[in-house]
Amino acid sequence: MVDALENMTEMLNSQLDNTTDENMTEMLNEQITELETLSSEISAASGAEELQDVVFTYIQAQAVDSLEMEIGHLEEMVSNNENSTDENISESLSSRITELNALIEEINGAESLEDLMELISSSEGMPGMGVRGPMQHGGSDCPMGPGKIPENSADNSTEA
Repeated sequence: MVDALENMTEMLNSQLDNTTDENMTEMLNEQITELETLSSEISAASGAEELQDVVFTYIQAQAVDSLEMEIGHLEEMVSNNENSTDENISESLSSRITELNALIEEINGAESLEDLMELISSSEGMPGMGVRGPMQHGGSDCPMGPGKIPENSADNSTEA
């Protein structure tokens, strides 16, 4: 896992070297910092249970961040749509915002990695969720999709 994170960091550094856009530079720097932090937390994990906790916390934060970004976009659409005569659109957007806020509450209330992954997989039809949704933050896939999450086992190594 650490090797995969290092490869992703190198790729982002390469993109950073090739951009002149200030917004892109800021986003790439944030992603690099995030991956470096995750890598050090994974390296510091002393066993499978700690590793699962790190992965759980990371995925939970990514899911909430993704949903909050989606809510921000929807709220912007609602405010841009206030001058429109079609109230159904505003109602639909407001309803979606309510659904996403409820989903954030459920995600924050998840007590285990298994619960969290079940919530994410059952929310695939919602923007920002599903197979790539919460794992994709700012255009970078999470290094640990649902099939790559370590199971609690007797192997307490942090090598991946």
